[in-house]
Amino acid sequence: MNAFTRQSLNRSFQTSMRKLLPSLLFASLAVAPQAQASSLFDGSNADLWLIDPVSGELAGIDQATWVEDFSSLGFTLQGNEQALVNNLINSSVPMSAAQPAVSLAGIDVKEDNGDQQGLPILDMLPASGDYQQTIDVQFRISRALIEAGNVTLEWKINGDPAGSLLVTKDMLFDESSPWIFADGNPDYFIKHIYLVRDQLSSPVSAAISNAAGVELARASRQYSLTSNSPDGFRRDSDGDGVPDLVEAGIGLDPFQQDWQIDHDGDGWSDFDEWLRQDCLDADFRPDPSQGADCLDSAGNPLDSDNDGWADFDEIIRATNPLDGDPTLTLLPGETTQSESYRQRFLRFKNYPTARWLYEAEHIIDAQNPLPQPAAGERWSRLSAASVRGDDYYDSSVLLSDDDILAANLQPADLAPRLRLNNAQQALQNSQLANMRLPASDSAVIAAKLQSDGDGAYSILYKKWLNAQRDVTPQYFRQQNGAGSWNNIDEWRASLIDFLRSNLLVISAPLFDQQSTVTIALLEGALSLEALAQGETPAIVFTEHHNRALIESLETALQRFSSHPAPLDAAIEIYSELAPSVPPLQALATQLTGLMQNPAAGARSDFAMLQNLLLSGEGADIDATRQYSLKLFLLPAALSQTQSDSNLLDDTADSDSDNLSNFSEIMQPLARVTLPWLADSDGDSALDDVDACPLDALDFCAATPRLPSAEIEASVNALEGAGYAIIS
Repeated sequence: MNAFTRQSLNRSFQTSMRKLLPSLLFASLAVAPQAQASSLFDGSNADLWLIDPVSGELAGIDQATWVEDFSSLGFTLQGNEQALVNNLINSSVPMSAAQPAVSLAGIDVKEDNGDQQGLPILDMLPASGDYQQTIDVQFRISRALIEAGNVTLEWKINGDPAGSLLVTKDMLFDESSPWIFADGNPDYFIKHIYLVRDQLSSPVSAAISNAAGVELARASRQYSLTSNSPDGFRRDSDGDGVPDLVEAGIGLDPFQQDWQIDHDGDGWSDFDEWLRQDCLDADFRPDPSQGADCLDSAGNPLDSDNDGWADFDEIIRATNPLDGDPTLTLLPGETTQSESYRQRFLRFKNYPTARWLYEAEHIIDAQNPLPQPAAGERWSRLSAASVRGDDYYDSSVLLSDDDILAANLQPADLAPRLRLNNAQQALQNSQLANMRLPASDSAVIAAKLQSDGDGAYSILYKKWLNAQRDVTPQYFRQQNGAGSWNNIDEWRASLIDFLRSNLLVISAPLFDQQSTVTIALLEGALSLEALAQGETPAIVFTEHHNRALIESLETALQRFSSHPAPLDAAIEIYSELAPSVPPLQALATQLTGLMQNPAAGARSDFAMLQNLLLSGEGADIDATRQYSLKLFLLPAALSQTQSDSNLLDDTADSDSDNLSNFSEIMQPLARVTLPWLADSDGDSALDDVDACPLDALDFCAATPRLPSAEIEASVNALEGAGYAIIS
């Protein structure tokens, strides 16, 4: 049997035990010296068992250090007492033939290293054994022990020191500690470590000592790990994109998606601090030789030019981490800490326009051409905004050279995208200006073509930019799989390469009448949805927005499509259909005419929207136009109309549910029923008589139907080890 001992196993202990159990035996299961020890004695149970063969009472003892023979225990056998220690043969006189068989199943053993409540002061989970996934090893220390004074926890893996932790009373109540997780257990303070790499036999031991260095308790387990994951040690158990090996190495939990947890509450997640803790060399590799030069005095990633972006991020995003500071005159009532001062200060800084660390950016180059203006026309302004109404760019508010000089800076020192003169020169050359735009939301760029003189008009050319995924570790893993890295540093380097390659989306938008007309068709469809919801029907991108409407519409469209950006899917459909579907083709032709022959005093996008919603040669034509616009918001409408052209007729009842196509489509999207499906919710009731045509259980009605299960008269069951098949 495994046995531990310390000097406290003395005569007083012998005496107290004899008073408790007057007829005790040291008993155990014996194995040959060369055999593997019984799993019963792997450290998860007591190491010495005191058994009364008459009453069956049992007590377990754990003691501190390994012994090689029984005599070192300092315990003298008396009378018929017998002992067996660990795997030692002939530990004492042979075990008596009268020793009864003992079953330990179900026995709750109190260990001798317990606290005043009878709990072990040091415990380890899980039990020794064979595992097929990352092992969450928990060192559990009695709270009562910690509350009595600081203790030091030390642990070893494969016999080698692997870590230590000073555990103080304050840490019991400090939720920001990066290494401790309370798990809601009121009795134990828990430290987690994780075994990730495959190994046939890995002993893990832990010991706690007090402030004087006296060892108080020790525990050990034996683990074997053979991963059943095809990714091996590169596996990602919680699916957050950060491999288990990395999470274990930086103090995160491989079984919780906690890669953005901020234990110290400084605004930087633990993962983000680790990723940025080293400066980058010329090859964009972390360079630990520079020490803490890339951390500020608070230990956070360094932001040398105080623009809110760490030098690390500015380097991988190709902005300037060392921008000069402008000299600004304080406005009345303003201080250098005022938000207004901060915003004026940032106008001079070349920093990423992304709104969070892992948001991608659209990069628009100044060489992209615009259509050549006719005589008397000029490009006057560029703007960009998300479809939800977030303003991204406006060329008219950029910094003039006079503004820059007044701030004691030189125009040549600023990024071209910040300068008004550069934007004006690009427009004079019928080119786009340099732009950086956040990319997580669908967006629209608008270029304004202005006429001068009497009867002035303006034509807005627009271009759609699709939403881009955030470039997170999860996206990294989805794109690259488990990879071929072999250690944490290699994984970090590969992630940095991925960030550099994907955070900047180089866009070359082509502005023409077709791109503008396609967006106008979508603006018309969204304005019709606003009208159906009782809102003001005017959705004009880059000018008139309705954030709440757009967000509700995107949610409603998720019912019809799994596309992560449903408006991107819609714009693709309108772009594809405008030249080929007769109703949309006619609309596109009308809108193109408005751009080619603008009315005096008109602005093209407002005139186009008015034409879509209000004009026409009678109510029937208006209904057809509006029906066609809204029908193709539904992703399946394209394939359905190709198989049944009758769906293009708004007056028809294509699915024979006694509802016209128009009446089904012109509802708010959340209530739209499908004109090609008579029973939209599949409850065997036609849409026209169904109180809740989109809910098979009719929960919107006063008397909803409850779900039911039908069971056949005869049931066959096949039972196996841990499963049953019912048929």
